[in-house]
Amino acid sequence: VVLEALLVGVRLSDLVTERYSVETGQITMFGTGASWWFPERAAEFILNNKSLPNVFHDYTLGGFVTWKLGPEYRDFVDGRHMPFGAELFTEQRNLVATPPEAAEWRTSEERWNLNTILFSVSRYAGLGSFPLPDYCQSKDWKLVYLDDTGIVFLRNRPENAALLAKFAEPCATAVLAPPAAAKGNSYRARAERFTFLMNSASIYFLLARDAEASRALSDAEALFPENPSLHLVKAQLLQANNHSDEAEQEYLRALKRDPSDGGWFALAHLYTAEHRYTDAERAVKNAASLSQMAFDRWRSLGQLYLAMKEPEQALAAFARAAQLSPYANDTSEMRMEFDAKIAEGRARAYRAMNKLPLAVAAQEVAVSLTPTNAARWLALAELYAASGDAAKAEDARSHAAILQKLQREPVAGK
Repeated sequence: VVLEALLVGVRLSDLVTERYSVETGQITMFGTGASWWFPERAAEFILNNKSLPNVFHDYTLGGFVTWKLGPEYRDFVDGRHMPFGAELFTEQRNLVATPPEAAEWRTSEERWNLNTILFSVSRYAGLGSFPLPDYCQSKDWKLVYLDDTGIVFLRNRPENAALLAKFAEPCATAVLAPPAAAKGNSYRARAERFTFLMNSASIYFLLARDAEASRALSDAEALFPENPSLHLVKAQLLQANNHSDEAEQEYLRALKRDPSDGGWFALAHLYTAEHRYTDAERAVKNAASLSQMAFDRWRSLGQLYLAMKEPEQALAAFARAAQLSPYANDTSEMRMEFDAKIAEGRARAYRAMNKLPLAVAAQEVAVSLTPTNAARWLALAELYAASGDAAKAEDARSHAAILQKLQREPVAGK
């Protein structure tokens, strides 16, 4: 009974002091309230300043937007298949991953009269899910609010002139202010401050504001020095600044505490950049064993084997990736792109093995799956030329040239 009481006491202490939530990378803290990754202050900004509808957001924020901004602002999409339907889910997914200057964005802007964009930028479930630097450089959308968990962009249009004049600022100088809950020295305040500093460091890192990222990480380390996420972000910052040896040690320190797909895969990138291919192979395999996207990790392993000049191993890895693919009965663009990557990887492997007919056939599959991809048409042209088929090579080059010209042409009215 005494031992059980001690165990319960230790467990309660871990929860109340927030040590468990911080050191294990939880997205919740002890007590009531929404998870810290939700962009609550960014949503309050929209409500307080009466931003014009309609709001675009990513899929994970659907329920939050309905709860926090509704009924004044409708959500773009959420977990209900009805009334949204599969087509809108696909459109939302593609827009999130696409730079806002792309033609797809401009079509959707007009179709849905999009006016405001709300994203989470917390390091879990937010940051990294969309190309933040592209949005920051956009002429069509302007940053009007940023904190460590949320970001708001407003469409650059006359109706928004007053709000843009008051709030628009460049991402390069935007100040991240800590929330009120992060002030003080209570257990909760220390955990909130750590979360703020880690989120801020991750945002600064993506915005290439490395000095500010480094200061935030240093302050965070003073609070919880053994947090695995802290050492992963430190490793990425060190790697970006060409401190490879120190970055490797930070990766290994993080992985010792918390073996993770993301950690192993990031370390694999470091090893690959240094041409330490055997170490990279081991790291990718470790990542695949922990990953919810093992199919894509095996595809990456196939690419690594190509760099190692081991085409037979590459083909085996691509076969494993195809076997694990979740897109078997899918007709989405994501499935087409994944299968095209597998096909072009096989084409490279067959060419390395001097099996040109098989290489051509594989590259033709890649082109058929993604017929608007100019680079894949050019790769097919090279294979036709290597096979001695000059006519097909010229046709493929001409097709690629047409696609490249279309991609460079401005959209009418812009």
